[in-house]
Amino acid sequence: MYPVLLRAGTLTLYSYGLMLALAFLACWAFARWYLPRRGIDAAVALDLVLAAALGGISGARALYVATNWDAFAANPLWVFQLQRGGMVFYGGLIGGAIAVASYVLIKKLSVPAIADGAAIAVPLGSAIGRLGCFLNGCCSGRETGAWFGVEFPGTAARVMPTQLVDSVANWLIFATLLHLFVRTKPRAGVLWWLFLVLYGVSRFLVETLRTNPALALGLTQAQWISIPMVLVGAVGLAWMLMRRTSTEVRPG
Repeated sequence: MYPVLLRAGTLTLYSYGLMLALAFLACWAFARWYLPRRGIDAAVALDLVLAAALGGISGARALYVATNWDAFAANPLWVFQLQRGGMVFYGGLIGGAIAVASYVLIKKLSVPAIADGAAIAVPLGSAIGRLGCFLNGCCSGRETGAWFGVEFPGTAARVMPTQLVDSVANWLIFATLLHLFVRTKPRAGVLWWLFLVLYGVSRFLVETLRTNPALALGLTQAQWISIPMVLVGAVGLAWMLMRRTSTEVRPG
């Protein structure tokens, strides 16, 4: 669509890179608002977002390269050219989670509180990042003759703008979790488990509109990851509900 927004001499501004930067800035701004409300110094927001950025980008790129190794083996320098797109969200989620968890444990911060913050920030960042995918022309969906189909450069037909569908889904998840945090003030940790359920279901459904190859039993790699993600989230929610119930009925 618009992979390059600006060229000035040797400087090139890529739409994908710009939206990625905006995504992390939005997450940083949210973290500075959120952390004091959990009794944590807002000053650690930058460290958390940097950890998430480094771990997330590394993990997202690593998983994409691993699953498309033939192309990168022939062109090794493409690994570092993020403007080509090619990052897997689940790889980013795992990489970012490891980096953030490491920082949280070292600094002895509240794991449930930080997890809830991540639950709200991740769909916020993903919603913005998917706009970068749309502008870059990557991660599109199946061919369609519908009015909402988009013809990207290099495609022979109009395709579903699944980047925008995914972005809208992430905005809805972000709005839902933020509303719950502000209005209901749930126990720390609840929003993280709920995020796993909501995002897992959302991504599973979005994958039905895309052209990613099936890994097994007609399901794509992302769908196979989504299934345990939803199950783990559901178990986590049930566990927290049981803990709350047992606490409420405990005598004295």
